[in-house]
Amino acid sequence: MKTIWRPVRFQLDPPETIVTLSGKPQSSSAKKVGTALAVAILVVSAFFDLLAQAAPAGKTQWIWFETIDQSALPIVRAKLNGSGGHRLVIDPSFNDFVLDTLVVDGSGLKLPAQGQAEIDYYGRKEKVPVVLLEELKVGELAFSMVRTLLVDGEDGTGMGGLRSYGRIGRDLLEPLRLTIHYPRRLLYLESSPAEVPAGGVRFESSGRFLMVPVVLFGVLLSTLHQSSLGAVYLIAPSKLSPLWYSNALPSLFLISAVMLALSMVSFETILSSRAFHHELPVEVLKGLARGTLIVGGGYLAIKLIDLARGPGIGLALNGSFLSNLWLLEMGVGVALPLILLSFRSIRTDINRIFVVNILVILGVMLNRVNVGIFGVAEYATGAGGDYFPSFIELMVTAAMVAFAVLGFKVCAKYLNLYPETLH
Repeated sequence: MKTIWRPVRFQLDPPETIVTLSGKPQSSSAKKVGTALAVAILVVSAFFDLLAQAAPAGKTQWIWFETIDQSALPIVRAKLNGSGGHRLVIDPSFNDFVLDTLVVDGSGLKLPAQGQAEIDYYGRKEKVPVVLLEELKVGELAFSMVRTLLVDGEDGTGMGGLRSYGRIGRDLLEPLRLTIHYPRRLLYLESSPAEVPAGGVRFESSGRFLMVPVVLFGVLLSTLHQSSLGAVYLIAPSKLSPLWYSNALPSLFLISAVMLALSMVSFETILSSRAFHHELPVEVLKGLARGTLIVGGGYLAIKLIDLARGPGIGLALNGSFLSNLWLLEMGVGVALPLILLSFRSIRTDINRIFVVNILVILGVMLNRVNVGIFGVAEYATGAGGDYFPSFIELMVTAAMVAFAVLGFKVCAKYLNLYPETLH
């Protein structure tokens, strides 16, 4: 039987059939497969999220700690000569081990005197008593014969809301490795390897030799992906709006992806620093901002030259819906960030860089939506094939994004991305 093709309007209803290229109706089993795929991705994401929330594996003794909003310094419970669970702040800005006289007097500790010492205590010079503590125990780690400074009214939090009674300074921390996991409020102390083998440091991980090829593969894959994505639209010169169609589409997609990558790395770094409380690499963020300015300037120049040589600048100024989208994309997502980044005061301010990052990300996202949906909407409407993503497509897309976010979370949790480590 001869198949007769007719324009078909794609829509969510009726849900029973989907038109396929064979001209035959496809049963709802395809939707079931799509639903099963989306559910499977979400289930796997949830499973790995549960693993990420599980207790850290291994024999390492993790120690729970407290913090206050005004300070990221961990506050741990420690035993002094076997007594109590006294709050002590781990503070590498101090050299010595400091105790409040209140905890010494209140616990009835008898500590042998060792004279006096002069310290710089919050900008003022003070002479304080020096005593000898027989044992300081934090978790399973014990320190013997600890030189201790006694300070009247020592409150390591500096606020008093969560009272602490001393500080563990660098003298005790330097021989150790202190690893802090802020999201779960856990830390552990372990001996730091002090011996360096002949010939320099030896890498203990057998997989480190894979780092270079894996990084090269990742860069190559992302480069090919972006340029290929732009090349897909080269086969549709009559379907894509002249505002976006160009023989330079592969290059434009790649350059805009580089601009997006610089802003996205900066954006994620700032967000993760707020979530995981690690120190911001300010100089790196400034460099990323300069890179965005340079790449974005080149991208804007290519777009304007390409438009002038093609359909003409007037097409972007005729007041149509597509021209307004083009102006919004280039104005908010490219021109405005470049103007802002041209000021040094903005390139060196983290909060302002964060705002610029958002503009660039939104601009590149709008570009992909314009090319993939709005740019072909006029042709699709004329052919009777208006398209809008189905619920299943939206769910699969959301699941893929969630899976990527989960992957970043697992990497940030278990890999040495943001080490909170003192050697």
